Amino acid sequence: MPRPLPDGTSLVYAVSRSGAANPASLSLVSLATGETTPLDVSAYAPLGTRGAWLLVERRDGVTGSIAAVPFDARRRRVGTTSVTLAQGLTFRTTVGLNASLADDGSLVYTRGVPGRRLAITDAGGAITATFPETRGFFDPHVSPDGRRVAVVVAEAGGADAPTADVWVYDVGSETPSRLTAGQLVRYVAWAPGGTRLVYVQNPVRGPSEIWTVSGDGSGAAERLYAAPEGVRIQSPPSYVDDGRAVIFEAIDQRTRRHEIWRVRLDSAGGAAGAPLLRSPFDLEDPQVSPDGRWLAYSSDETGQLEVYVRAYPALDRRVRISAAGGIAPTWASDGRRLFYQESETSGGLLAAAVAAASGSLAVTERREVLATSGGERPIAGWGDYDVRPGGAGFVLVRPVEERGQELVLVQHWDRELRARAGGR
Repeated sequence: MPRPLPDGTSLVYAVSRSGAANPASLSLVSLATGETTPLDVSAYAPLGTRGAWLLVERRDGVTGSIAAVPFDARRRRVGTTSVTLAQGLTFRTTVGLNASLADDGSLVYTRGVPGRRLAITDAGGAITATFPETRGFFDPHVSPDGRRVAVVVAEAGGADAPTADVWVYDVGSETPSRLTAGQLVRYVAWAPGGTRLVYVQNPVRGPSEIWTVSGDGSGAAERLYAAPEGVRIQSPPSYVDDGRAVIFEAIDQRTRRHEIWRVRLDSAGGAAGAPLLRSPFDLEDPQVSPDGRWLAYSSDETGQLEVYVRAYPALDRRVRISAAGGIAPTWASDGRRLFYQESETSGGLLAAAVAAASGSLAVTERREVLATSGGERPIAGWGDYDVRPGGAGFVLVRPVEERGQELVLVQHWDRELRARAGGR
């Protein structure tokens, strides 16, 4: 929602072409002249202004945060650093944060992780099992043998200490095992063979990192790669080149562009990463087909995200897969179908049947396999599903009724900021 400046002359609003977790930037528009000024700040949405501060909403996995950015309204520009005021806030896919800034500067918000449950479906989308726990689940991935589900579980923690850790659930017994503790994990995936997992840590401070850990919890976790300063990993790693490398989506925080990167894990001097595919548009959600020949990803070059496929590793022979929006592509285990969500808010899941033709891929059929019914979304959010091996069905993170949210009122936060900023 656009937010007016206190003098009523301008509005601050979010600019997002890709529908990413945090839009590329905010902008300021003059109501008198229509002049637009981009503000170099990453955020989900503006919350309002107070004195020399612009408050912004940010999304952190399944929860959110509020940050204060130095703001000069007269010069129409923001500072280069921000201060986090609150973390672990309730985030809803369709509306963002439950937060409001009053005219007197009082800040109110709800804190807590939205309720979600893990569910198993058959090939037709009918739910066959639901795990009993209601937790902050996101980014589920099924093991190659179909017997286990790795998933990230977010917890609000204290006011300043949200956590997100890797858990593995046994499909048969529905029993969980915790593999990390006190981390801020954003994505997880199975390594080839199904004995180990790789996961991405995106701490508030410090580099984005890829780690690996045994799927049964034995042994210590090992760090595979640390991204350069200013580069944040934004998707689960996908193994390529017979397991010698991984690819993932990364955002360059200097350009605000989403790119596809590849990291060589077998380099003599240690893991080495570099952009694999760049574009004037955002490139997201890369996933390589089971046979390693095709790279699926999303791009917003049409004005909205759509799913495309290119030959790998040549990266030529580009084919558009989706027809009316597409995010979070996931291959079937036989490589003959490519599943994707139409959008995060719709919650529906589609399948495109694909076949090799003249050295490229052709879409032979598109059909909806999971649909929103009675206002109830089958999938909680972006990428909150996986395809079971052999076409057996899906693993879904489903939204449920939210409970246990904490309402927080913060007063005089600007006084603390002035003290921390040396009297600004």
